[in-house]
Amino acid sequence: MGEQRAIIVAIEDPSTAGAVCAEAVRLASTHKATDLVLVHVADDHPVINGMLALTGSYVEPMCETPTDCSRLLCWAEELLRAEFTARNEPIPNLRQEVAGGHAGEAIARIAAAHKAEWIVLGARRPHLFGRITHPNVQAHVAAHSHCQVRVAPLQEAQTTAMG
Repeated sequence: MGEQRAIIVAIEDPSTAGAVCAEAVRLASTHKATDLVLVHVADDHPVINGMLALTGSYVEPMCETPTDCSRLLCWAEELLRAEFTARNEPIPNLRQEVAGGHAGEAIARIAAAHKAEWIVLGARRPHLFGRITHPNVQAHVAAHSHCQVRVAPLQEAQTTAMG
């Protein structure tokens, strides 16, 4: 039996899942990964909760439900399976994990538990509001994990026509 080669696939949201899964498949194919661990860190929606607090409303804090998290990871797993099938390549073992807390800490902890070699993250959208409300997960993971971190571009590189 061969050596286990795990890759952590950090799924943040539906808008970035496709790019992250595509990058994870490329990396898994290149490095002959045996396991892909899909990870989602539940979001407590700090912006919405902060806005609700400013209004003085007394509502329960909004957070992702276990069903929301499961649905997102199942969808990402379908994307991975479809991509491997389209490439006519064997599908590695797929696992799903939902974590809470600081995203970088949770991802680094899960990577260590699975002895992962790589972590695939989605790039942040380049807007100021996102930089203010979301921690820099890539920097945190790179500083607190022995894994190599691959940031999936959110769009394909533009090619120019030679003319």
